Amino acid sequence: MNNINTYKNYYLGNLFESNKWDYKLINDIILAFVQDNDCLYYEQGYVWSVSGLKNAPNTVEDNVNGLWTRIDSREELLSLTVKEVVYTCAVLGQKDDFDTCKFKLAVIETDDSLELHVIEFMPGEFQKLLSGALKPFLDRGITLQ
Repeated sequence: MNNINTYKNYYLGNLFESNKWDYKLINDIILAFVQDNDCLYYEQGYVWSVSGLKNAPNTVEDNVNGLWTRIDSREELLSLTVKEVVYTCAVLGQKDDFDTCKFKLAVIETDDSLELHVIEFMPGEFQKLLSGALKPFLDRGITLQ
């Protein structure tokens, strides 16, 4: 993973539409972080606590024994997250290489809302998205905190 001293934290809030949790909206926001040849990974857990996943297709182990499964489509992401409110994803610049991590994204539950916690590992990448792929969501009322 990149130098821990260079990361920045951001929060995207107001992830509700009509007072409902909208997994499609949340997943569309997450997918907006995936640019060009980037790869999206969903955190499955840890090697010592999840049996059978280590050798599963599209699964890679990070440098702290975490297991991550590559997500190849919006539908696949939705099928994984529909049962969970809180989940973590990583956007890698190169397939299976956590040293190229651009973002870690965590959907977190607050008292009355959901937020997307964004950890930026490559300075400037988040700012590019704010004026590009994330702009339509900000225009719809998603807030940056």
